[in-house]
Amino acid sequence: MKPNKDDALLAYIAGFFDGEGSVVILSRLQERSKNPTYSLIVSIANTVLKPLRMLHSVYGGVMHKAGKVVPRQKQVYHWRLNGKRAADFLTDIRHFLIIKKRQALIGIDFQNRKENVKVYRGHPISKTEVAYRERQRTALRKLNKRGA
Repeated sequence: MKPNKDDALLAYIAGFFDGEGSVVILSRLQERSKNPTYSLIVSIANTVLKPLRMLHSVYGGVMHKAGKVVPRQKQVYHWRLNGKRAADFLTDIRHFLIIKKRQALIGIDFQNRKENVKVYRGHPISKTEVAYRERQRTALRKLNKRGA
C-alpha cells in the first residue's frame, strides 16, 4: 500500500530533503550531438534505508547502495529521480521547503520549460535554449556550493 501524500507526509519529506537531498542539472555532450543534453535530477543519500524506501514507494525512481563500506562507517544508500518525476516531486514539497526552496523552483522551471520545447530528431535545440539551460545549471551549482 502506498502512503497518501498528505500535508504531514509532504512536510516530513521536505524536511528530510532540505537536510539530505540535492537538486542538480547535469549536462552531457553526446558523441554525434551538436548540443549538450540537460537532465534534472533530485537525489537523497542516507545511511537509513527506511525513509528512502518510503520515498521510492510514493514516487518511484532508482535506489542503490553507494560504493564499498569503509570500516567503522555505515552503508550509504541513494534514491534518485530524473526529469518530469523529479519536477513533480519538487512541486509536491516546494511549499514546505526552507533550505532548498530556490533550488526546487529552478528545477521545476527548468523541467517545465524543457517539456514545452519541441525537439525533433536531427534538429538541435536553439542556441538561446542551450544558453538558458546552461544558466539554470550554473545557478544550481552556485546554490549547491558548500557555504552558499
